[in-house]
Amino acid sequence: MSVAVDTSGLSKMATNFAEASGLKAQFVQANLAHLGTKLVAIIRESLEQHRYRGELQDSVSATLEPERLTVGPRKKYKGGWDAGWILQTGTGPIERVPFAPIKAWAEHRGLPAGPVWYKIKTVGVSGHPWLERTIDRPDFGRALDQAALKTGMTLYAYGILGVPGSQEILNSTMYGS
Repeated sequence: MSVAVDTSGLSKMATNFAEASGLKAQFVQANLAHLGTKLVAIIRESLEQHRYRGELQDSVSATLEPERLTVGPRKKYKGGWDAGWILQTGTGPIERVPFAPIKAWAEHRGLPAGPVWYKIKTVGVSGHPWLERTIDRPDFGRALDQAALKTGMTLYAYGILGVPGSQEILNSTMYGS
């Protein structure tokens, strides 16, 4: 009795992997774009509890560059202050805080405007760490895991399988849900 090891498929597999590495950027970009759509929805939902006029939520978008996805709110206040960062970390005292917008916000929340205005003027705005809470959500982690798995499986399907119909597998992996 003997065991035979057949390596005749290795050259085809090596060729497939060489072709797959040339298409890696296409695979990655397609999966990052899909991930961006999912993460925008998750972040917007996470910001809902801090909604006032919806400007911060509405500003959440995804920016896709080669091999890089950036997702988050883009809202800026006067002076270029990042609204997402202010919500996350809070501020120090704001000496010349205008009363009218604070009054409108306080009324929206059912709070007395005077004490809220005074606290912002003397202490600042409290931070609300929405980013950590968002990252800790199970659906956020699942979206990242699914994107990584989909990218890896696409490369695997293209490089290893090398069977008739692999283009259909490739397309369903890249563009399927």
